Amino acid sequence: NQTTNNASAAGRVIDTTGGGTTSSVNISLTTLSTEFDEDGPTSGGAANEVMSWNITTRTGNEIGIGDGSLVRTGLGVAALEPDDDEDHKYQMSEYGILFDLFDQSGTTDAETLTIEYPLKQRGTRVFITMGDTAATKTKAGEVCTVADITPRTLLDSEVSDPTDYNVVAVGGPCANDVVARIAGFPTCDSYRSMYKDGEAIIQLAENGENVALLVAGYNAIDTRKAGKVLANWEDYDLSGAKVKVTGQLSSPSVSLG
Repeated sequence: NQTTNNASAAGRVIDTTGGGTTSSVNISLTTLSTEFDEDGPTSGGAANEVMSWNITTRTGNEIGIGDGSLVRTGLGVAALEPDDDEDHKYQMSEYGILFDLFDQSGTTDAETLTIEYPLKQRGTRVFITMGDTAATKTKAGEVCTVADITPRTLLDSEVSDPTDYNVVAVGGPCANDVVARIAGFPTCDSYRSMYKDGEAIIQLAENGENVALLVAGYNAIDTRKAGKVLANWEDYDLSGAKVKVTGQLSSPSVSLG
């Protein structure tokens, strides 16, 4: 057996284990926890994030990548095959590394593994839409009844007209195109001029005949901080159309925006 350790770039390490008379070679790609924006990967038996896969020998002096071998070490989460594409299996690590394992059906050709490694930790851009609401007046006042609530999670690129939805937009206008297309929300330039590192906002705005809620931070950590406040809304004073979120991720604080 033979073990090779090669540092391919700062914060990334590629290991290969095997050789000699073994029938497979294990390759692992390690991203050091210091490369993460926050506390590093979730617990999985290692401080760093380790993705691994096996190259195995096959009959006829051929080799291939073992089906199901592409996993996050310590967690055992295997690559997944989309319902509409039986030739590809995908896996994305917590750091945002995208693995595409291509195995064309109906052939005996060796699999192809394509790895897309981001220059920095990759986040997501998400917003949620909900169904229509109806308001009825009674002797006691006006009552708002929510009907046909069907949350949908979409990327900003999948939305042609944000005013068609009641929107919860996650991420600022510099990262989420949907935000910039809602009239009541700031543009990328105005957001950067009004807020700084360590700050986030939760803002409510009219969105045509619907409404939109913005959860946005100066960076990914600040956005998580605003999301934590919204998730625990009963613990904070979220009055008015906009509040500013500051403080630490573990203990954020809220003030008028």
